[in-house]
Amino acid sequence: MLIFGTSLSYHLAPILRPALQAYFGDLVSVINSGMAACASRTALACLEDKVIKHKPDTLLMEWAINDAHDYQHEPEALDAGISPAESRENLETLVARVEEKLPATEIILWTTNATFDVEGSIMRGRAARPDIDWYYQGVREVASARGLRLIDAEKFWDSTSERMGEEFLALIPDGVHPTPKALREYLVPFLLNELGVLEQKS
Repeated sequence: MLIFGTSLSYHLAPILRPALQAYFGDLVSVINSGMAACASRTALACLEDKVIKHKPDTLLMEWAINDAHDYQHEPEALDAGISPAESRENLETLVARVEEKLPATEIILWTTNATFDVEGSIMRGRAARPDIDWYYQGVREVASARGLRLIDAEKFWDSTSERMGEEFLALIPDGVHPTPKALREYLVPFLLNELGVLEQKS
């Protein structure tokens, strides 16, 4: 499996890797192609080096959370100013290029998590992404239109938040990034279930 996405992918990969290897041992490897502070324009520019050359059996990909960012900290950045429409178009292009070059690769799209503002956090979680819901909807639409598997982790985190109340804030303390503990104890079991791993081993 190759994980291609934002910092949320970058931090997930080293925690998902041992979880998968606990079930499959050396039969599975996880390549970390996450890129912090990047979005889908950078993904298009780096696709060959970050994905194609590795020829993964499975590609787990997300970019919407950074496509939605206003990039006020770096307004001249390559990824600044990506609209919901462009985000969807870029995702379509990424998928099409992978399908063309690696027709045997399974492509799985996923939404990451909702963002929210935390006093004192420099992340500007929701403030920097006021229209994030539209970007996540684009991911869902691309997956549906192209017949791809979708892992809707945003909805998982939303239901977790409703269940936990204020205690949920400790899982994503900066309003954007789940802690390693949150990844290990919450997101990874959800992903294993969505990937069918737990069903295969039950």
